[in-house]
Amino acid sequence: LFLPNIGAQPEPPVRFDTNVQPLVYVVDTAARAELPALHVNLNQQVRTEIQAGNTSGINGLFGNDIVAIDANTAGTDVLVVSRGGNYVFRAKADANGALSLNAPNVIRFQTGNLPNGVVISRDSLRAYVNNEVNVSVTAMALDTNTVLTRDIPAGEVPRPGTFEHSVLVGRLAFFTALGIPDNGIFDTPIRDFIPLDFKGKASSNGWSSCGSC
Repeated sequence: LFLPNIGAQPEPPVRFDTNVQPLVYVVDTAARAELPALHVNLNQQVRTEIQAGNTSGINGLFGNDIVAIDANTAGTDVLVVSRGGNYVFRAKADANGALSLNAPNVIRFQTGNLPNGVVISRDSLRAYVNNEVNVSVTAMALDTNTVLTRDIPAGEVPRPGTFEHSVLVGRLAFFTALGIPDNGIFDTPIRDFIPLDFKGKASSNGWSSCGSC
């Protein structure tokens, strides 16, 4: 059993590069016991990616608020959702259950705004992510490591200028670890916000969000 955790630092001193950590714990379900030796801090692997110079675009983003996880039926291929980073990590688990992002060659899938759930298809060829703010689903091809469609509508979103739209914009601003524009935000359709275009505004390399602080 893989358990994603937002590892929030409980007491001072507050530093941006220590205050939030994306942790994955592992439990042996047969023995009903946690396996501390297999617990991982995904940021330690991202740091290796950054040291290798892989920082353009979606590359080099830290884990921030990891809020969901799923694996194939064999438990070897694992997807981890970064809510604040608007992406999904692809990880591999070895025979013991230790997770690796294959750093410095980390694979990420860019999603819609504020992803909060993921599921892998039974044949392990596709995966789908729920995007809370965009009221949409992102479809991904795991056989080619590509995003097929970022925003498949799962319902209607509020029109710009409405109170309900303003609430969604506020939620996005509060939970993104990337950023949103300074101006025109209440006139912009919610699915048109691309926080990755404002990388570095909310935190350095998507380290944390207002929500995780």
